Amino acid sequence: MMFAAVLCCVVTMTVFTACGSDDKVRDYSYTIGFDNLFYHGEGDSNLSDWIKDVTTAYENALGVTSDTFTFHGTESECNDRVSECCKKAEDTVNRIKGGSATVVVTNNTTGKTVYKYYVKQ
Repeated sequence: MMFAAVLCCVVTMTVFTACGSDDKVRDYSYTIGFDNLFYHGEGDSNLSDWIKDVTTAYENALGVTSDTFTFHGTESECNDRVSECCKKAEDTVNRIKGGSATVVVTNNTTGKTVYKYYVKQ
């Protein structure tokens, strides 16, 4: 009887432990967006070119090819990765002339803002 009780406890702990850790690792979807856009460029450049250049700088830092992308891992791992990569893009975007805006990266899976940075020209 004691053996059956111990076996039942071990099996139950294994099931709950496995489910708990599996739930945390998943795909998280993100989007790079802009708030408070102000364009003051000159010459042949325009707002859409400036947005494209800034977005490309963030995409390159993140290692992605679109303003909407997915990372796999736990929520905190993925959010930390996004924040760290985006911070690396800040020097580059500050050198792109023509506009000002707040760059916002949102975790679409959770609805939370992961990164904000004001690009001021």
